[in-house]
Amino acid sequence: MLAHAFESPEKRARIAVGFLVAIALLDVVNAASSYLQLDLLERVASGIALEPGEAESNDTRESILGGLYGVVFFGSGVAFLTWFHRLYRNVEALRRLTPRWTASSAVWAFFIPFVNLVRPYNIMSEVWVHVRPSDDSVARPPLGLWWAAWIATNVLGQVSFRGSMMDPTPTVASLVTSTQVQLLDSVLSLPAAVLAALVVQRMTTAQVASAHESRVDRVFG
Repeated sequence: MLAHAFESPEKRARIAVGFLVAIALLDVVNAASSYLQLDLLERVASGIALEPGEAESNDTRESILGGLYGVVFFGSGVAFLTWFHRLYRNVEALRRLTPRWTASSAVWAFFIPFVNLVRPYNIMSEVWVHVRPSDDSVARPPLGLWWAAWIATNVLGQVSFRGSMMDPTPTVASLVTSTQVQLLDSVLSLPAAVLAALVVQRMTTAQVASAHESRVDRVFG
């Protein structure tokens, strides 16, 4: 007897994709905001006087966008991982085999330092092997591109965070550098979010198609 019956990941996939689309849209807004801040800082560095209240308006905008992005990013992470948990748990139900990892340990692989650089990609690739329909009716998701973009945005995010923590009294020059990193991070985060949404969509479509095949096999096999 199977430990778990198949449960469609489609609802969780729609929620995850919705959050990822929101992240992509916020990346566009954040990139524009960083560009405006960079322009402001370069004017300050050049000795050009700012308009009254311009610096305060910039700081308020950046603060609001930072808080909003943090909330949406957290939500996207929860949505993606709950989708992934459902997807991985279905592997056993569909293929009549015991996966290499439990669904919970597969999720925790995203949080373990150094392990999270490789294992989540390996697990996702393993899942694709087990969820793809036999007729190859679903195109392979861009797992390599998605993972490379994810790693790049995380590295840049760490560089930006550590730079701000190590510079309690930033100068204009250091603020220009950190803003440039933030801008690059937003530019890279946009395709990362789009690729993640594509991975979720294709993996879900493949698993649902595979489940349909499995039901047909049980009836006519």
